[in-house]
Amino acid sequence: MTARAALFDMDGLIIDSEPLWRAAEIACFAHVGIELTENDCRQTMGFRLDEVIDYWYNRQPWESMSKEALNELIIDHMVQEVKAQGKILPGVMEAVRLFTEMGFKLAVVSSSPERLIHAVLEILDLQSSFHGVFSAEHEAFGKPHPQVYLSAAAALQLRPDQCIVLEDAFHGVIAGKAAKMKVIAVPDKEELHQPRFQAADMVIKSLECLGEKDILSILNR
Repeated sequence: MTARAALFDMDGLIIDSEPLWRAAEIACFAHVGIELTENDCRQTMGFRLDEVIDYWYNRQPWESMSKEALNELIIDHMVQEVKAQGKILPGVMEAVRLFTEMGFKLAVVSSSPERLIHAVLEILDLQSSFHGVFSAEHEAFGKPHPQVYLSAAAALQLRPDQCIVLEDAFHGVIAGKAAKMKVIAVPDKEELHQPRFQAADMVIKSLECLGEKDILSILNR
């Protein structure tokens, strides 16, 4: 088979971390006087952490803590939360095994800070399953900008059209499509039927539903 790569988002796809992110943001933004709700947090789902901080700073500026200090506080909180209650999502191990058996290179491509990505992979015992880890924190722009996906493809020595992106968030779907890659969307059950996810090449309700025929089908489109 021609060389291929499967590029996995992390939050909400590999690990059920979106509720943990919301809890961390609510707790940590309270330190700078911003009272967020879970719905507030959903507005920035898929954003890079510094972009989340800028988003709220631009709306309610504070002086009690630097943006950098708040960034580190949220990451520390997230690492603790993942260690305490992080759970791998259904179908992840099966998808990793399937792509591996089909000869794909595997990588994690996430908006999360690299420190958190490595912590998650260690906690879930997935470090050896992936050929690379790519964080949008090292790019000029986070998702929905495609650069982190393009950087991952370049590092894996593959063309964008040789890559399949797996994403749960709409911003990630847009990033993958803008990178000229095939995209499989796995939205949260609350967003599964939103028409906007039809921008993806395929929409499935869980990685448990992904089979070899689906992968071959998407490659031939």
